[in-house]
Amino acid sequence: MSRLATTPSRLVAIRRALVGLIPTLVVLSALAVLLELSLGWFVPELGQRRFDARFTGSRPVQLNSWGLRGVLPSADPDAPLLLALGDSTTWGTGVGVDERWPSQLIDRHLDLARAGSITAARPATDLRQLRAGLDKIAATRRVDAVVVALCGNMVSLATIREGQPPRALIDADPSGPVAPPTLKDRAKYLVADSALVGGVLRAAETLGYATGVNHHRIDPESPFGALLAHGWRQAGLDPGVAEHAWALFERDLRELRDACAVRGIPLIATWMPSRFTISEDPRDNLKFVPRHRLAIDPNERAKEVCNRLAIPFADSLAAMRERRRREGWTPLYVPGDYTHLDPSGHAAVAEALAPLVSSALGGDRSPASDAVD
Repeated sequence: MSRLATTPSRLVAIRRALVGLIPTLVVLSALAVLLELSLGWFVPELGQRRFDARFTGSRPVQLNSWGLRGVLPSADPDAPLLLALGDSTTWGTGVGVDERWPSQLIDRHLDLARAGSITAARPATDLRQLRAGLDKIAATRRVDAVVVALCGNMVSLATIREGQPPRALIDADPSGPVAPPTLKDRAKYLVADSALVGGVLRAAETLGYATGVNHHRIDPESPFGALLAHGWRQAGLDPGVAEHAWALFERDLRELRDACAVRGIPLIATWMPSRFTISEDPRDNLKFVPRHRLAIDPNERAKEVCNRLAIPFADSLAAMRERRRREGWTPLYVPGDYTHLDPSGHAAVAEALAPLVSSALGGDRSPASDAVD
């Protein structure tokens, strides 16, 4: 009987406690809104986290009829055409179509009337894919120069896909327009657009790497990732795996060079460096990559490979460092990423390539360039 008698008083106490929490909740909500607005104003990239078939870094993907990103230039026989080959670092993960280095190169650095570019790039692309893409494009369009942007993932893919037939780079039958976003997609976008959520996730990731919860270990059975190209030292990982991957990478680059040469198309190469190689500044290594485990300088190795193959090489790493020296601190990379460049990083790559590409497009083309195997 006494228990029943005290039940109403308990309910009243609970109700009073909940009512007492309302001011606290209101204050916390106001602070969250204020923090969201402040972060969105001062660090807008924290809320640019839409990554799906429609967006990359909240920028529209914009696929063309070939299944590649960007608008295809008109087939003007008198207009110089640059073919840019690469993977996600050229495809433009996290940046807009016009912010990528091929667009910046054409728009800002080449004084050539009606010059255009085709960016034949996709995430997780290897050099054999790029050669297949070259073959297909050169069979239908006159190409005046080719630039291939090399990176660490191409080195690891050379060994992972060894013995496999090359994958298609250009869709033979590209799919139609991407379906409109569903309610579930829109709910995901609300979270992805929150700078406050983005800041919490960024801090958690950095803390994870700092404490060792996140790591950079390589799977010996499937050694994917940029760190293999750096000669990553790890127990259970044979150092010969990296050297074998580099040897296959050089073979594939040689075949791409020969495919260009038979058509009389100049080939130019550059290396897309990892952020933690730019400087010793801790801001360039927020994923705490242990540099003492890296046995290979991939930028220098790529230079050596290109020198052996007589491929002109543009040093994008030096251009990025020069951009920092000239303009002061700039991230150069998409926030929280040590592989993909932001618009400023793409601008540095365009600057590095400009002299070689300008010379290649300004020179006479060999009659062999119009031949197709």
